Amino acid sequence: MMVKWISCRVLDRAAFDRGQRAWGGLSGHAGFHGQCGGWSRDEPDLAHVFAWWSTERDHREFMAGVHDGLAAGQVGTYGAIDVSRWEHHLDIGSGLPRACPAGSVLRLAHCRVRDGRQDHFIRAQADVWNPGMRAWPGMLGGLFAGRGRAEYLVLSLWESAAEHDSYRTGGLPDLRRRAQAADDLARVEGDLILLDPAWTVS
Repeated sequence: MMVKWISCRVLDRAAFDRGQRAWGGLSGHAGFHGQCGGWSRDEPDLAHVFAWWSTERDHREFMAGVHDGLAAGQVGTYGAIDVSRWEHHLDIGSGLPRACPAGSVLRLAHCRVRDGRQDHFIRAQADVWNPGMRAWPGMLGGLFAGRGRAEYLVLSLWESAAEHDSYRTGGLPDLRRRAQAADDLARVEGDLILLDPAWTVS
């Protein structure tokens, strides 16, 4: 499965939101599995949207077909935009996008892994991170995806920001130690996304 991550620096939040709701037209498109998104908790002008597709071919057909019509409602509502595509590797718990409607916040971790540590990092995700995160109260599901050999994306869905913050202070330090994350990771960029239910498409 392919995961598409779109981030936008938004100029007009209300207009962007109205345009985002039009993406409900994706429902039922061949190869489309779901979409969710919302606003960064720390940067109010930053929007994140994630979409799931069966294959690159399905996505290409969508881009060549109905994409421009759906996107027309957001023209002029954002400045910078970044779009990336990732290969799904592992589910965390029930997985995404299936669990999206149940959550209110999505944690994003964009990981850059040191050369020679990729295999260890992937094993640690399966053996340490996934079981540890699944066991934490309020964690509803997530995924682990990659792009090339050095970049990985971890998404985790939470019932509330408070439960995620409890995990960040109570569970995360021990998991980082057990996974030897300091040895694996060259850099991590993260965000906590306040999901907008009106942006969820299934």
